[in-house]
Amino acid sequence: MNNNWIKTTLGECAIINDRTYRPREQWPFVNYLETGQITDNIISGIHHFDARKDKIPSRARRKVRPGDIVYSTVIANKNNFGIINKVLDNFLVSTAFAVIRGKPYIADTPYIYYFITQKNIRKYFSILAEQSSSVIPALQMRDLEELQILLPPIEQQQSIANILETFDNKIHINQQMNRTLEGIARTLFKSWFIDFDPVRAKMDGHWQPVYSLPGLPADLYDLFPDRFVPSQLDEIPKGWCVRTVGDVASIKGGKQITHAEFVDNGTIPVFGGAGQMGFTNKHNADGYVITVGRVGAYCGEFVSYRGKAWVNNNASQIIPINYISDEWLFLALQELDMETIRKGAAQPFVSNGDIAKMKLLLPDSETLIQFSKMVKPFFTRREINDIESNNLIQMRDTLAPKLLSGEIRVEDLEGVL
Repeated sequence: MNNNWIKTTLGECAIINDRTYRPREQWPFVNYLETGQITDNIISGIHHFDARKDKIPSRARRKVRPGDIVYSTVIANKNNFGIINKVLDNFLVSTAFAVIRGKPYIADTPYIYYFITQKNIRKYFSILAEQSSSVIPALQMRDLEELQILLPPIEQQQSIANILETFDNKIHINQQMNRTLEGIARTLFKSWFIDFDPVRAKMDGHWQPVYSLPGLPADLYDLFPDRFVPSQLDEIPKGWCVRTVGDVASIKGGKQITHAEFVDNGTIPVFGGAGQMGFTNKHNADGYVITVGRVGAYCGEFVSYRGKAWVNNNASQIIPINYISDEWLFLALQELDMETIRKGAAQPFVSNGDIAKMKLLLPDSETLIQFSKMVKPFFTRREINDIESNNLIQMRDTLAPKLLSGEIRVEDLEGVL
C-alpha cells in the first residue's frame, strides 16, 4: 500500500440508507426494484405499481439517487448488487438493499462498488450474515459500517474504477449482443412454429417457388406444407405432430453441491433455479446443457450453456433425444406456459413429471434440421461471447484486489489494457 493511502471504514467514507419513502408522501405510482431483479449490475426487470389499485410492497421504502450502489443484505452470498445509473420517476428499492454513496471528495462511489463486490469481501459478508440472529441470514448495518476499506487519493480511486469499468462495459456489451442474437432466433422460431408464417404464405399465394421472403429462402418452399389439419393443439401444419417434452427429451434431476465445493478459482459453472450460482471444479453435465429451475421464484425458467457444468438439486437438465437439435429444443421449451404446472405458494416448484407431460408441436425432421442450420450461427456467436465474458470476469476479479490494495498501480497498466 502506498503512503498516501488511508485505511478507514465504509461508515466513515460513505453515506448508507439516508433517504426513505414515507406513505404520507402518497406517490400515485411506484417503480420498484427487489433484490432478485439485479445481478452483477444487470437489471432484469422492475415492478410498476399503481397506488390506486395495487398494494405497494411493505419493503418498497429505500430511495435512490443516480449513481448509488444497491447491495443486497439478505442474499449476501449472491451477486445481487449494482449501480443505479438511471433512476425512474417514483423509484424505490427494497429495504433488503443497502443504498450506498461515497461522501463527496472523500470516496468515489464506483471505487466503493468494486471494493465491496470483491469475492473476498462477499465471502466475508456471507459469513457475517450466517452468524446474524435474523430468521433469514442477513447483513446488519454495523457489518457494513465497520468494514475496513483502503482509500487512495480521490483521483486514483476514479482511475482504478475506470479500469475495472472497462471490463464490465465489454461484458455488458456481450450480454446485450447475446440477448439480441437469442431474440432473432426466437423471432424465427415463432414465425415458423407458432404463427406458421411459411404455411400461411404458401396458402395465400404470397410465397411463390421462385421467390424468397424474409427468413424464407426460395429453396425452402417445398419444405413446408400448404394446409392445416386438426390436432390436440388446434390446427397444425399437415405432416407435423403433437408430442410431449418427454417424447423428445430426457429430464435428469440435478444433484446438490456442498458449500465447500464452490470455489473462487473454478472454471465450471454451477446452475440452479436462478441460473448460474457460482463455480466449482467438478461437473455432472457436458455438451450443450439446458437447465430448468424447479424450486423457488425462478422455477420454470430455462438456461442454456455449452461446456462442462454442474446442475444443482434445485434444477434439472433437459437432454434432447434422437434427431432433436439442441437449439430447437431450447427455443421450444421457452415457449411453454410453465405457469400452468407451477405448484405451491410460499415455495413454488415444478416437477420433472409435469414438465415431461407438457405438449409441444414437433415438425418433420427435415424442417427441424433446416431451422437448426439457420439459427446455429446465432447460438455459436453467443457461446463465443460467453467464453470471452468469462475470461474478462476472471481477469477483472484477478486484477481488482491488486488495484484496490495498491499492490498494482494504475501507472503499471499503461499500455497493457
